Formats: sequence, C-alpha cells, structure tokens
Amino acid sequence: METVSLFGLPFYSGNMAGAVEVAFGRLRDGCRCAVFTPNAEILRNCIEDEAMHALALQADLLLPDGIGVVKAAQILDVPLTGRLPGVDFAAALAKRAACEGVSLYLFGAAPGVAERAAENLQSTYPGLRVCGCRNGYFSPQEEEQIALDIAQSGAGIVFVCLGSPKQEAFIAAHGQAFEGKICVGLGGSLDVFAGTVRRAPALFIRLHAEWLYRLLCQPTRLKRMLRIPGLFAAARKEKRRLKKEGGENCGKTGGAGRA
Repeated sequence: METVSLFGLPFYSGNMAGAVEVAFGRLRDGCRCAVFTPNAEILRNCIEDEAMHALALQADLLLPDGIGVVKAAQILDVPLTGRLPGVDFAAALAKRAACEGVSLYLFGAAPGVAERAAENLQSTYPGLRVCGCRNGYFSPQEEEQIALDIAQSGAGIVFVCLGSPKQEAFIAAHGQAFEGKICVGLGGSLDVFAGTVRRAPALFIRLHAEWLYRLLCQPTRLKRMLRIPGLFAAARKEKRRLKKEGGENCGKTGGAGRA
C-alpha cells in the first residue's frame, strides 16, 4: 500500500478503487482494517493534540476526506493524489459488499437514522445484507456490550458514525473484537444515506466546495470552518522548518500493500 507522510501521518495516496481493494484485502486475510477519514479540521486537531495524533496512527488506512487536506499536502509538496471522501468510500464498500455477500453493520446517528440508511443502501445495492443497526446514543457502561454485539453480528464491514474523535477511539479501543472486519469512521454519513441530510449538489462536489455548501446550509459551522486556515498556516510553517533544516519532504512512507 502506497502512503505519503503528512504531519507524520501515513495518508493513503492511491485512488478510490485501490482503497477499497486494500480494505477488502485485509478482510480476506482475516485482519482488522480500521479506516479513518480525516478532513482539514480533524487533521488540524491531530497536529495540535498529541493524543489525537496517536489515535490517528492506529488506523490501518487513512483517507484524505477533505480538499483542505489535499491543499495542505500541496503546500508541503507531498504527492497526495486527491481527496477520497468518506461517504464515497462507504458507498463503494457497500457496492462491493453486495457483490461479494459481505454483511454490513450501521452504528451511529440519531434513533431511526441507521435503519433508514439501511433501507436506502439495500435499495441502491440489491443483495446487500445489513445484519444490524444501532443509534449513536449510549452510556460508557454500554460501550463494551455494543462492541460485543457488533463483533458477534456476522458483519464484515462496520460503519461507525459517532463523530470525531469518538468514532476513532471506539474502533481503536475494540480492535481485538473487530479482527476480521473493516471498520470505518464516517462522521455524519448515515444521515446522508438516510436522506435526513442532503449532500452538496454535483457542481459543489466537482468544484471541491462541499464545505461551502455545508456552511450555507448550517451557518453555525462557521466557527469550525475558521479553524481550517490554521491548517494551511501550519503547513507553511512546517515547510519553512524543513527548508531551514535542509530537509526534503518527499512524503513517501509506504511500499507495496497487502491487498
């Protein structure tokens, strides 16, 4: 698996088809494949928070979800191919799962959302088996049992949609229970699949401006959006540091994958 290093994190540098193949390759090998999908805001959190950075390193596959991650890579001359949105990766996994008979578990969002998402996904991908749904509201005391229920559900793929960093922490904490499964942290993707949240129109997606559409729909996101320029500032600072030290940031971290 070819990866590039961005702020010390090994981001996958291939295309969507390759990412799906990596995940299914690990599934075939009986290994856990923890997939995290950082956007610009999450990447900045990783830079500023050592615990978050360490958590991100526990992923088996790190996908650059947002255009902000790609722009930061460009500033640092890191050869990141392009953005791989988590919701598109999830859809590609569901399509492949329907073809190969792999079951899916949906975990997260408000009560009833996972069930509606399951219905829509099964309608879109005939033959897809959803072996369990569970909302994202639970107490710390319930977490161990939820992980056990997912582990025993027969699912080969688990969409964990709890928001960051809760979803990443859940996947990492229960790695042993999730051996032989693809576990993906997907934020609000279940709401998109359920139709309770509308994804940006094709024009916004094509122009890499989904962030603008979300901001127009939810002006309360402005405070979060204002953190993104700080990522670019951090990238420029890192580039100056590397130049001063005479280092060359080619970004290469990985070789041939197991997929």
